[in-house]
Amino acid sequence: MKTLSLTRHSEPAPPIAQSLLKLQSLANKASSGSFAQYLTASLSSTKSPSAGVARQSPVGSQNSAPVASAKQTPAQVATQLLAQNPPPAQPTEPVNGPLYSGTYMQELTYNGFVNQANLQNQNAAAHYQLDMSNWALNETQRESLGLPSQPPPSAPQYVAVNASGFNQWWSSLASFGDPPPVTFINPSSDQQSTTSA
Repeated sequence: MKTLSLTRHSEPAPPIAQSLLKLQSLANKASSGSFAQYLTASLSSTKSPSAGVARQSPVGSQNSAPVASAKQTPAQVATQLLAQNPPPAQPTEPVNGPLYSGTYMQELTYNGFVNQANLQNQNAAAHYQLDMSNWALNETQRESLGLPSQPPPSAPQYVAVNASGFNQWWSSLASFGDPPPVTFINPSSDQQSTTSA
């Protein structure tokens, strides 16, 4: 069996590797501050670049990108946005009609749609809360790494039952044929009246 003798050739490191090694040693020697700060300071310095190394644009602009707010942490922003976008709770109507009458069935059906809209709003609010928690966690990590900020998730679109639209839909059920489509559950911001007439 042949043994190969390995000889190490001592070639000088390329200029870019020398620059990175020097930068890393400066960061290791520092008693305070982060490597990202030294990297920013080194790249934005006015010294001429090492031979053979092309001048790069400074990365300090990333640190100056606006993160959530200068005064608020991402968790505080998330809490504020959650407080501004609570799910609306549309009240149900009292069922006053005689048992199993047309009025009773109409009021009961209306309340069923209202309960469904409220449940949909609660689910949308739960998803929004989860998205905001994930955003706040990610933003905190992005801040610590000096990465640019990302916008928070958009507010959910809540819905409400339009009572006049429901009444029109209910009246149209008296005609023969297929029932008309449900078009009276609208975004709550467009909803003017949520009580039945």
